[in-house]
Amino acid sequence: MSETPTEPAFLPDPQDGRLYLMGSQSGLVKLPFSIPELVHAAPCRTSDGLLYTGKKQDSWSVIDAWTGRREQLTGSYSPSSSSDLESCLIYIGRKVYTLSIYDMRTRALRWNVTYYHYSAEPLEDTSAYGRF
Repeated sequence: MSETPTEPAFLPDPQDGRLYLMGSQSGLVKLPFSIPELVHAAPCRTSDGLLYTGKKQDSWSVIDAWTGRREQLTGSYSPSSSSDLESCLIYIGRKVYTLSIYDMRTRALRWNVTYYHYSAEPLEDTSAYGRF
């Protein structure tokens, strides 16, 4: 019984969005670019007929360290005016990278992935407020 060759698979690294290619004959190969880099370069076309499209969305969430309440930061968000309360707000940034790869010849979607990157500033010294 002969094995039929399978198409290579793209594997993203969840820590930094780097891409790896898993092929039946080549094994695991690290590619020279990441999902964020491809989204930044999109739209682009490769010499082998693949079309790359990408989209990046940024957003902020605010978490109140005292209550645990989370809000999406939008134009209507108004934080408390008290500086004591504001020092207990945690701002978390989120970048969403969406990458799609289409085959020019067949016009079929070959691969679609969404990669999330979160960032936050460290909390200020809260020892003056007691334990949480």
